[in-house]
Amino acid sequence: IEAFKKPTVFLDAMPKGDQFDCVVNDLESSVEAVMDYLTGLGHKKIAFIGGYEVDKDGEEVHDERMVTYKKYMERIGEFSPALVRVGNFTPEDGYVLCREILEEKEKPTAIFANNDSLAVGCYRAVSEKGLRIPEDVAVIGFDDSYVSRVIEPELTTVRIDSLQMGKLAVEMLFRLIDGEELSEWYI
Repeated sequence: IEAFKKPTVFLDAMPKGDQFDCVVNDLESSVEAVMDYLTGLGHKKIAFIGGYEVDKDGEEVHDERMVTYKKYMERIGEFSPALVRVGNFTPEDGYVLCREILEEKEKPTAIFANNDSLAVGCYRAVSEKGLRIPEDVAVIGFDDSYVSRVIEPELTTVRIDSLQMGKLAVEMLFRLIDGEELSEWYI
């Protein structure tokens, strides 16, 4: 891409190095808001169910959501490795990982799933355990996918404004074409 020497803006991706402009969501602030919301409701035992991805070289992709969750829980003195599980970003893995967490001696009062697909799996696991959402266990997702509005009870989720991100990327591209220099924009 660099060899073409054309204005380029990445959307929802940050390539290695700093030679390209990009529009990305501020995941750290988003996770801080989730954790503030849950602790504001009185939750202290907050589990994390995440997914992992690998890049083309087989290297695991850094997930800011899990890192921020861990820092937050350590800061409030409540981090427990027993309440963290990572698998694939699927409802099936959300189900299996949530079942594992619900079997732990230390029981969570809330679960932060790092996408809505994982949260859907959590709903099934919580229900099978005879627990109610949100009365017994709160579940919060990430992405505001369509499924978050059709499950019962409706999933609390973090909305990523993809349309706004796309508009910003196009605006940045036009500015680059006009010769302006830009840096990362966070929304």
